[in-house]
Amino acid sequence: MPGGGSAMNAPPPSTRFLSLPRVYVLLSPVVPISIRYLTFHMENLSQNGLRMTSGAMALLLLALVRHRAELMAQLRSPRAMLLLSLYGIAIMICMYTTVEGMARTSAAMGGLVGVVGIPISVLLAAVFYGDERAVLKNPRFIVGMLVALTGTAGVTLTAHEARLSFSIGVLYLLFSVTIWSFATVLVKHLLKGSHPFVTGGVSVLVPGLLFLALAGASGQLAVLPAVASTAIAVAIGSGVVGIIAGVGMYLVLLKRMGISKLNVLGLASPVLTAAVAYPLLGDTMSIGQVLFSLVVLAGCWLSFRGPQENTKQKGSHGNPACIRPLDSERSGPGNSVNLA
Repeated sequence: MPGGGSAMNAPPPSTRFLSLPRVYVLLSPVVPISIRYLTFHMENLSQNGLRMTSGAMALLLLALVRHRAELMAQLRSPRAMLLLSLYGIAIMICMYTTVEGMARTSAAMGGLVGVVGIPISVLLAAVFYGDERAVLKNPRFIVGMLVALTGTAGVTLTAHEARLSFSIGVLYLLFSVTIWSFATVLVKHLLKGSHPFVTGGVSVLVPGLLFLALAGASGQLAVLPAVASTAIAVAIGSGVVGIIAGVGMYLVLLKRMGISKLNVLGLASPVLTAAVAYPLLGDTMSIGQVLFSLVVLAGCWLSFRGPQENTKQKGSHGNPACIRPLDSERSGPGNSVNLA
């Protein structure tokens, strides 16, 4: 019927609530909480190898079922495989340097370095992509990002026994956030010619297999039979859920929202993780952390409050690097949970 297309295409309220960004944030506590649990039962190399390999296989299975042609095209392209492998190695380097850095400095310094990494990533993305520069022209987004970053720093500094001290660990963490910023710029380029599940599955499989190889060489795999079956099941299950959410959904959102917006959205994840960790792991938050957590959520809300179509239109006029919706967004409601 004429004039009825928008009403027929409008998603129901339940579907709008389960938008992809909300699902991504709601699932974000799975990885940190499972890693925290697994540290008591399994060595670092073994758990990373199991989690990442199982998650990558699940992501590749989805890609094989829904996007077989794209997956086969990527596997046949030496250039694509080289770039995906480089991204996978960058993930591995970031994980290693983050763990080493946190082991050599305080949690407060680690949290502050993570805050510093957000502007680095946003500014680097703006250098390479026109749509990211268009996002930074929105003053509401800038103010919201600064408020959220301030809240994140406050959560870190008001933690119990928070202490600031410079050490070699800070350099490890700065190196990690810098590598991750460049890796994010690279993967946004890779997503132009590949579905996020294909990109994520191949790139995560590389560090997963490397972690398993290192675990085998160091003898950590040999002791896995003695590990409780519950811990192994948690490693595999959290790997599947964590990689599909933390990599698959992350790359879908990166392709849809861009690096800048996704970085700000990610600031809400530690707040939710802390809320979930309280009943599950007994972790506590100070009054200051609770208040600053609300500041983080307020900053994220401000960044995404209201329509931002004007920014998109300005960036698209005569600019080949403008913001364009995904094909799935052109044909239907772009915010519904449809990763295919």
